[in-house]
Amino acid sequence: MIIFDLDETLADCEHRRHFVDPTKLPNYFLTGYDGKGEIIEQKGFYWNIDDRTQFIPDWKAFYEACDKDKPIKATIEILRALSYDDLYEKHIEIWSGRCESVRVKTEKWLWDNVIPYSDLKMRPIGNSTPDDELKERWLDELCEESKWGRKNPIEYVFDSNKKSILMWKRRGVFIFDVNQTEKEF
Repeated sequence: MIIFDLDETLADCEHRRHFVDPTKLPNYFLTGYDGKGEIIEQKGFYWNIDDRTQFIPDWKAFYEACDKDKPIKATIEILRALSYDDLYEKHIEIWSGRCESVRVKTEKWLWDNVIPYSDLKMRPIGNSTPDDELKERWLDELCEESKWGRKNPIEYVFDSNKKSILMWKRRGVFIFDVNQTEKEF
């Protein structure tokens, strides 16, 4: 079995990131205090101490805008090659931290841009478990249910989330890190 993540692996969701990350808002600044009574202003913080307002992520809006994502062609081509080629034909699942509330939009987007895949796992409605913990729980459930017992039936994973990547490595799964937004040199 091969697992593909969805957001930032198959789907470019950068256009909707501003709903959950204030550093993606244009001209968003923090005005606050440095602890010594001095006023500081710095780009990229989450709240304004002066008026006590706080940035509140709008996860519903973030998920609802998923149908406007652009496909990430490189990983989609790999998925297709692995599923169609007789030499590489594999069981492929998509495990996403996206909320179940947008399943219909997600399945349509996948139909229009990706197809084929065997199964789509999505975050249950009301669940805010971090992606790496959610996917590890799914992995544990898969190992419990599988004919392999506690042995991991996953051959490899394509993911972009740094914490998820570390979890997959810790669990002994070969990981293709497809993160293209942060380069480490």
